[in-house]
Amino acid sequence: MIKNKDKRIYYLDYLKIILAILVIIAHVCIAYSPRVWWFYKKPYPNIVYLRIYQLISAIVMNSFFFYLDILFIMIIFKKE
Repeated sequence: MIKNKDKRIYYLDYLKIILAILVIIAHVCIAYSPRVWWFYKKPYPNIVYLRIYQLISAIVMNSFFFYLDILFIMIIFKKE
């Protein structure tokens, strides 16, 4: 007797993949942002869209990571 053979929540997998991609892009933006100290200094153009992306991605990523944390904590407490 097999109950609930596949209990996987697929939208969480997709959300984790999207968050991983957003984290990679955010770190690339930090590396190429003109306001960050770096080993090699080069005159950067004023890239406003990198700063805007960093602001928006920080808000979105933090809220989604908080959502995942709360969701998994609720699942753990439900099992106990």
